[in-house]
Amino acid sequence: GSGGAQIILVTPRGTNEFHGALFAYNRNSRFAANSFFNNRTPNVNGVQQDIAKKPPFRNRNQYGGKIGGTFPTPMFGEGTPYFRKDKGFFFFAYEGIKDPLAQRYTRTILTPAARSGTFTFLRAAPPAGSTGNPINSGGISCPSGATGSVCTVTNILTFAQSQGILGIPNSVNPIIQSQVLAPMPTAGNTTGGDGLNTTGYGFNRRFDTTRETYTTRIDVDITSRDTLTGVYSWNKENVLRPDVDTANYTESPDVTQYSLNKTLTVTYRRVVSNTMVNELRYGIFTSEVPFARISPYPEFFLGPQGTTSGTLAGLITQPNIFLDQGRNNKLYNWADNFNWILGKHSLKFGGQMQLYKVNSYNDVLIVPNYIIGPSAVVAPGVNNTNLTTGSFPNSCTPACTTSVISTAQAGTASNLLALLAGIVNQRIQGYNTATPTSGYAPVRNLSPFRNSNHALYFSDRWSAMRGLTISAGVRWEMYPALKINNGLSLEPVIANPDDPAASLVTGNGTYNVVGTNAGKEYLYYKTDWNNFAPSFGVAWSLNPGGWLGRFFFGNEGQTVIRGGYSQAYGNDSIITSLNGTLSSNVGLGRASNSAIGPLGTTAVNDRLGGNNTPILPPTFFNPPRTFLQNNTAGQGF
Repeated sequence: GSGGAQIILVTPRGTNEFHGALFAYNRNSRFAANSFFNNRTPNVNGVQQDIAKKPPFRNRNQYGGKIGGTFPTPMFGEGTPYFRKDKGFFFFAYEGIKDPLAQRYTRTILTPAARSGTFTFLRAAPPAGSTGNPINSGGISCPSGATGSVCTVTNILTFAQSQGILGIPNSVNPIIQSQVLAPMPTAGNTTGGDGLNTTGYGFNRRFDTTRETYTTRIDVDITSRDTLTGVYSWNKENVLRPDVDTANYTESPDVTQYSLNKTLTVTYRRVVSNTMVNELRYGIFTSEVPFARISPYPEFFLGPQGTTSGTLAGLITQPNIFLDQGRNNKLYNWADNFNWILGKHSLKFGGQMQLYKVNSYNDVLIVPNYIIGPSAVVAPGVNNTNLTTGSFPNSCTPACTTSVISTAQAGTASNLLALLAGIVNQRIQGYNTATPTSGYAPVRNLSPFRNSNHALYFSDRWSAMRGLTISAGVRWEMYPALKINNGLSLEPVIANPDDPAASLVTGNGTYNVVGTNAGKEYLYYKTDWNNFAPSFGVAWSLNPGGWLGRFFFGNEGQTVIRGGYSQAYGNDSIITSLNGTLSSNVGLGRASNSAIGPLGTTAVNDRLGGNNTPILPPTFFNPPRTFLQNNTAGQGF
């Protein structure tokens, strides 16, 4: 009885005899070739790297079995046996998958010299008519005067101090040392980075999948006219996600995707008469799909806001900043279908009720993000931390006033300084609301959607004449208004539904909690009652006469001409679309705020482990609120 396209999956029914089967499958990397890119991994100091020696590990095992048969069924009534073996039937199936798998991933890391504070650059060209001289002063070493030759700054930290930059430590910031440099491999093994201060590191990471599925079906033929059927399925899957944890250097990623799905359907089928059959169904489906961080949430993250694949200080792969997200779903279904053969007519009618409960959640941004990079903010104890080309004077013959470094490489020097010194140029954090009036707090973003779908249908399949069948029917779909149970959604208040634009472009418009326009709490819209979907179809089996007709269309029944028309209503992706909108819904959805620095802007000049400019939540206005109150940067607009 569902509108639109349908896919029907049928679990086998047990029989009077026991039947079963077992199966097993194995795929092993021992019999596989290495990938092109792994084979291209260069030797390091003449030594072949492990990643180039053999293909990524894989040992997929898929196995299981099935069995079906009969079971003794208790009977009731005078003169009947206590148990019968021809009334109850069962089917059971199991499938397991264990697929330990490794795939190649790459990171951008610091070279050994850069880790210790040495900055390396290529010498810029001198002005026309001049020749570069070797340099070994002011912390800069250029053994050759040739353009493009390698130059170094032995210690970028002490060099910055000599340039008058304040707040620069004598050694690498301890937080950077422990959270960034300590986990980082000491040497690269593949191409990447600029080849001077950064390089590439390739390695295999686990992408394991484990899955178990149990399926059971029970049938009881209560009488010759009454049958009760139950089907239960349990599926559990766990996948390591190195494609989400794109930062760490460990073999096992720090993110896992877990899935637990349970399905139960119960069917009662009653043969009312030789021409009438009724079927009553109930079903429930539950699904838990969390994407979970394995390690505990830290006090703060180092890296750009809201991305798991950014760079730290514009140089290297940032640490993992992924936070938990996922959804918990429940679907309830009740349906009744009646079949009635009435002469040449096969009538079908019935209805169904469906209830969806979708709880979507996301922790993204609720842990502060500290952006590492150079800062131009001047405040007590700190000043501009950018190294410029003027910080790297040239030496030429005849004398020149140009720089020995390019602008781009001077920027790289500033980034390396910011990284090793732990310079924070922005602090940002996400905030959510727990209720429409609770105000902002660094709490989980939760969207508990409630949705329904109810329908009634009638159809007739009429054998009008030999070879001609006509089908017609109509389905009434009723979609009760979608609801968000916690009310965390705003909508513009529409004064006149026939002219919504007037309320949207007015200068004194207001927002209120969703449901204001629908007239009922937390509803997105009003229920639509007039969804009637007709369908019509015809099938004509030709019976051509004469040799010419048989030549083109064959004998009777070999050619069938079909045609039809149908209309269907659907709410595909309505929850997915709204959930995506709510993630950036200005006002009651997620909002982020930055620390405000000495200049009254989001730019700061802090140090990891030192002074911390506070991050305050955005100003919250209880709804209803005006367009002017809501559409501000403080509300994430």
